[in-house]
Amino acid sequence: MILIAPLALALAPQPAGLLASLASQDALASQDSPARETAPSTEPKAERASRQSGGQEVLALHMVDMEDMLSDPKDAALLAAFKMLPARLMELGNEIPGWDMPPQVVPMLTEVLSGSKTLTVHLDETMVPIPVRAQLNLHMGSAEAANTFHGRLYEMLSGTGAPFGEPEDGMIPLQLEPGMPPVLFGPRGNDFVVAFGEPDDAPFVAGNTGLPAGVKPQMVMRMDYGTMLGFMFDQMVPQEAYDDPEFQMVTDIMDMIGLDQIQFHMASGSDDTRSYSTFQMPGYGKFLGHNGLVSEQFVTENTLRLIPADAKWASAFMFDVSSCAEWVNELAGMALESEGIDDPIGMAGQMIGLDIRKDILDHIGTEMGVYASDSTGGGSLASMVFFMELADPDGIAPILDRVNEMIVGFGQAEAEGYLTSRAWSNQGIQYQSLSFPGLPVPIEPTYAIAGNHIFFGASPQATMGAVRQAMKPTTSLLNNAHFLAQMPGSLENVIGLDFMDTPALLADGYFWSNMLFTAIGNGVRSPHGAVRDPGPILPAYGDLMKGARAMVNITSVEGEDLVVRGVGDRSMCVQLTGFTGFLSSSGLGMLLPLVFLGIAESNNSFGSSQAWEPEMYEYEYEMEIEDEPIIEDHEVEDHEGEDHEHGGEDHEGDGGDDR
Repeated sequence: MILIAPLALALAPQPAGLLASLASQDALASQDSPARETAPSTEPKAERASRQSGGQEVLALHMVDMEDMLSDPKDAALLAAFKMLPARLMELGNEIPGWDMPPQVVPMLTEVLSGSKTLTVHLDETMVPIPVRAQLNLHMGSAEAANTFHGRLYEMLSGTGAPFGEPEDGMIPLQLEPGMPPVLFGPRGNDFVVAFGEPDDAPFVAGNTGLPAGVKPQMVMRMDYGTMLGFMFDQMVPQEAYDDPEFQMVTDIMDMIGLDQIQFHMASGSDDTRSYSTFQMPGYGKFLGHNGLVSEQFVTENTLRLIPADAKWASAFMFDVSSCAEWVNELAGMALESEGIDDPIGMAGQMIGLDIRKDILDHIGTEMGVYASDSTGGGSLASMVFFMELADPDGIAPILDRVNEMIVGFGQAEAEGYLTSRAWSNQGIQYQSLSFPGLPVPIEPTYAIAGNHIFFGASPQATMGAVRQAMKPTTSLLNNAHFLAQMPGSLENVIGLDFMDTPALLADGYFWSNMLFTAIGNGVRSPHGAVRDPGPILPAYGDLMKGARAMVNITSVEGEDLVVRGVGDRSMCVQLTGFTGFLSSSGLGMLLPLVFLGIAESNNSFGSSQAWEPEMYEYEYEMEIEDEPIIEDHEVEDHEGEDHEHGGEDHEGDGGDDR
């Protein structure tokens, strides 16, 4: 991975070919070289699956134990809290009336959830009546530990009168349902195994995880969703249903979506400083390309220059809107064929008086993005900006005016006149804002066309900031050191990029994260005395911030595969706090109080189901009385075209007309 460049390099304005040059570093060479953590097997997939347990693999999940997952020093207290959880759960038997769960269940279940394990599922026609093999391996570390776990489980099940059969090769059959194959359990080497079907002793093979060389996988998952879906159809759908026109329509739509081709390969791991992840969909890149759903254009440095250097989070992607619209139109046409609608786009255009293809889709380019930054409004919801490339800016401008008039006309009727559209200018750029005169509504959506892009902002200030960034980008995301340090490769063939500046978001998420971890800490403490205490689980803010790393994901088509590669901080506490900060700054954080209120209510045995409603209403009320943005020093034009002067003179270029 990229080791952070010298600060002077990171801050140099508009470095030509920066990412390309960084990609040539040895750290990135490992990412693109054939030398992965596990070399891909040369054995054919079908033969490999058959050798392992017979049949075709449809699911494989491997996870290391919790200590490996939470190996970062910042997660030490969180790991300690998890280790205390079984003891706390054991105490619940004396605290909850009617608790009749066997006491052995809790620690054993905790071992299963926190320990290293592998789950595999295969389709196998030799299995009757259900052609499925499944096996769970708990990697106990030693034969002694596996035998001990087996003894505890056998003792517990014996006390419940479980229907045991005669042991077979060290495995004990458990006949759960008459006429069904038994479930086998018992020790196998250093593992404890639970198997539906003949146990398989072949070790799990991670295959080509796509992780950088030297990074040990902590989680590997493979899922053949298409094959699983076909199996479910074969087992659950009667043969006569396939002749039904409506069912045939459903299957045709599924074929168009490519559900029968979907496979997921996921992996994650970490080294001493970073976490890494890969998400692969074998063959799906070819499917998307065949259907025109993948742009032939790629994210470039010019794309990233549209995003300010102080962006707290950002996404940039290439998207063929026209091809995707036609693909969705075909899907919708198939679903609405019985209603006599074969061209939903054309019908929608007739309803609004526009030729959607000619008037809108033909004017849209492939480059798009969304972000929130300090320079567009403090990094909050009000700073959010969406941008989109225009193939014909001059051609779409009058269409936008017509759409704006329709929105205003409809909105005025519904809002009884408390809505209008205002045209105004700033530094030579024309803006259009949707306002609510007479009502204290705290939003003013605004758009503007600048160059060959259109910018939509949640506020006038956000849109102005985005336009200025695009017109005169003195710095950009290319100058963000947090981004550069985590970029998992070059921009070659990249069709999507996601960035979350975790260090910048920690302050926004620290309160919510601390509430969560405090709840965990209190939850594992004993009410019967100070017998255990994990201490403060979340590190102090300064400690959490020290060395924190951003998250960057890049999406590309590699050969026939759709691939997403990600790099982030190795600490779970850092990742979670950054994510809650993202939720808070993106506006989704408004849901967090409701989550905590719901948790509190669920644990309050004396409260009514409606006890939290006044608090929720109070929260919503507080949100509604925020101040409305103040507009100064600009020309204003209402949607009827009347000009008005507000404020002072236009001092173009010197910032005097800024808001």
